[in-house]
Amino acid sequence: TIERVNKDADGYPATYTISGDGIVKGVMDKVDVVREFFSGDKAAFRAMVDAERAAAPKTEAPAPESADPLEAFKGTMRAIYDGTATLDDYRAGYKRVRDEAAVKAVLNKLTKEDLIRTFGIMARPSEAKGSLVDTAYKSMLRGFALGKDYGTRSYIMSRGGLEAYEKQQAEALDALVEGQTADDLAAYAAEVKQEREAQAAKRAAAMESIKNPKTLDEYRRFMAYHTRDGKSTTDVRLSMLTPEQRAEFDLMLAAESRAGRKERKDEARDVRVAGQSVDGQIIATKHTRDGYDLFVVRLGERVSSEDYKTLLGSAKKLDGWYSSFRGNGATPGFQFKSKANAEAFLKLAGGDKTDAQQVAAQRRDAFEDDRSQTAVERLTEMADRLEERADESMGRERKANTERRARMAAGAEADARHQKALAQTMRNIAKAIDSGSAQFLDRVRQKTQVEMLTRFVQSAKDAELRQRYPAYIDYERHKGEAPTAATADFSEFPTFTAYRSDLASLGRRLQEVEGMKQLGQKIMKVADDVSDAYIAFAKEPANLFKLSTFSVRQGDEVRTAIFPSNEMAERAIKRSGLVGKAMVLQEKRGVNRIIMSPSEAMTRGIWKGDGDKRITLSNEFGLELVEKASRRRGVKDAVPWMFEAAADRQKALARMGIETPAEFRAALREFIGLREQPAEADKVKQLERAMIGRRNDGFDFFPTPAGAADEMIEAAGLQPGMRVLEPSAGMGHIAESIRDAGVDPDVVEVASDRRELLEAKGFNLVGRDFLEVKEGGYDRILMNPPFSDGRDIAHVRHAYSLLKPGGRLVAIMGEGAFSQSFKRAEEFRAWLEERGGTEEKLPEGTFLDPTLPVNTGANARMVVIDKPGDLNLSAAEPTPPFYSE
Repeated sequence: TIERVNKDADGYPATYTISGDGIVKGVMDKVDVVREFFSGDKAAFRAMVDAERAAAPKTEAPAPESADPLEAFKGTMRAIYDGTATLDDYRAGYKRVRDEAAVKAVLNKLTKEDLIRTFGIMARPSEAKGSLVDTAYKSMLRGFALGKDYGTRSYIMSRGGLEAYEKQQAEALDALVEGQTADDLAAYAAEVKQEREAQAAKRAAAMESIKNPKTLDEYRRFMAYHTRDGKSTTDVRLSMLTPEQRAEFDLMLAAESRAGRKERKDEARDVRVAGQSVDGQIIATKHTRDGYDLFVVRLGERVSSEDYKTLLGSAKKLDGWYSSFRGNGATPGFQFKSKANAEAFLKLAGGDKTDAQQVAAQRRDAFEDDRSQTAVERLTEMADRLEERADESMGRERKANTERRARMAAGAEADARHQKALAQTMRNIAKAIDSGSAQFLDRVRQKTQVEMLTRFVQSAKDAELRQRYPAYIDYERHKGEAPTAATADFSEFPTFTAYRSDLASLGRRLQEVEGMKQLGQKIMKVADDVSDAYIAFAKEPANLFKLSTFSVRQGDEVRTAIFPSNEMAERAIKRSGLVGKAMVLQEKRGVNRIIMSPSEAMTRGIWKGDGDKRITLSNEFGLELVEKASRRRGVKDAVPWMFEAAADRQKALARMGIETPAEFRAALREFIGLREQPAEADKVKQLERAMIGRRNDGFDFFPTPAGAADEMIEAAGLQPGMRVLEPSAGMGHIAESIRDAGVDPDVVEVASDRRELLEAKGFNLVGRDFLEVKEGGYDRILMNPPFSDGRDIAHVRHAYSLLKPGGRLVAIMGEGAFSQSFKRAEEFRAWLEERGGTEEKLPEGTFLDPTLPVNTGANARMVVIDKPGDLNLSAAEPTPPFYSE
């Protein structure tokens, strides 16, 4: 280091201190050299310093007795690593560390955490500090070995064995240090330098790979690097990649997961040799009933039950089986239709599986090829039929001289364009499978699978447009654009996600059902909404009064629901059917009050919550939950319907070989490249664009977001041939989703311009004012009615009257119907409960979507009501006998 001391008359430094190894030297006689150093020529100055160092005597300044042994050790090791330590420095440093009492006294001043961090000790949290100090001290001693072995690596487990071993090790290290030479120090410094350079190069390469990943391992390092803060989600980390990088990462990740599944499947199909090798013979015969040739392998001796199972499994993979039938002259044994397969199996029984493995592989490949050809044939045949019907429909002469006929013609043509595009998409997929270029769509076999992929792409494209064009006018201008490979980045793999409060209610309910308790407990571990904040809120006198709406009747006396023990209170909640709606609050010893659960308090607007976040359960747990709940009476209706939808979607995707989010996105990119974009009706586009920038027209016109409409379709369970109604159809968002599901709905709309748009889209208008519609008999009614002044309540109850027995109603309703206390809302809630209807909260701000022409901040819920198939049966449930609210 160069330290400026003073300046001469010209302003240049006149005196310097040159330090680094204890040399202090004035250089007033070398001002010219110093001046050159500061002007940029450092070579002359460095040469001067090197000469001064070479001439200086190499004497070691003894360390003061008060010096910190740990700091002295660190300084010595730095000098050894840098190659500046002399042999005397090295031995003096070792001598200081050999003062065990002094060194350990300093080490004992450190905390356990400091010891572990400083010396890199792998220790259990419970390990004693004394043990850590011993380990740290031994680590300091080993540092002076310069990487060389000394002493022995083991000792005899006997009295005094450990002491003798440690003494031997100390003596060996003393001898090693004493025998080290200057060349040894230089060689060790060179090794350290080389290792540091290698590590630096490795770090530089890792950082470069993080900036521009190419391989799957590099992409994983990128994801791990950006997870260091513990806050970055997968979506955030993926957004740091370019669209091309995201596609490349998904492709490699999906290929890996698929290859892993194939490897596991191949291992399961692999023929296995039994533990016992046996001889045998092949007997050529005929099938006694059907007459075809048979080749029976009869083993020369009996085998164990385990070996028999192994041989039978291998025989089946060779297209064989075992038969013990002896009637009509039949020959018992392992049966094969092919002599080659029988011969391969006989060798397998003798311990040689080479031929059997080849036969099994050929059979498996032939099976896969046959399935592939079947897919090509099926898709092509279905595409031909679809296109024929579409061409016939579009070429048919249709009268359009009346309003109704024009509407029917427009609807038929729109459907024909959609079918032609679907047919071409199926044909494109078939060609890709046939050519072997279909990497992630190779298991597509059905029209319904192609339609499902189409819906996923449409949802992803809508999400893409909403994010890129938040202003409604811009969104509408780009609506109808064809999806691109980047569109797949906006897709959502089906997950089991719900609000914490809804999951908490479900968890409490499951804990009361035999066989479902463990599932309920697992849910409560991640979704318990009884937080410290809620307990503190509930204990405030004013809030406690609002939450204590439950009472107990004893004879003629009605009192507040307070019990002497928690167990009695829990039993009362269970008897009254209030699991999930009520909980126990222990005020003090012997005072256990029943109050509303957090979710119920939020529903009634008493508790605003402390963050009703959305929680995603693992796929394995979600599938297990849906599967078990489907077999339990009284529990299935408690599981959120979107969980059932997610399970159905995941199973449908799995049948196409798509089981992970990466495979899902990779398959959609491949599908987008093969998808045919349907032609769009010009008039529809013109009418929709004419509505850009429109405000609320007084009819509570708030279009349904695409995501909410998709959820309604899933809940409705539409089937071909159903009669479906969509009241208050607006621009047709829900009606279009119904049509995409394969059903052409009737619609009702009051505004003239929107009626015109619905007609252009080919929908069948059956009324203007929904409350005046009298003709019913509908299988399904899907609706988003006006919310203000309780009109949603009137619309929903009227819609229920138009359902046929066994029908289902799916409606979006305002939060007021469930939280406000005016008479109509209270009557509606009682009416809904009597009919077994369900209601689930939609995410806050659902109708604040900026891409919609009109917005509202009102919160909403989705209501599902099934009308009993037998009208003579009452849907009402008995009121609990002793409990009132």
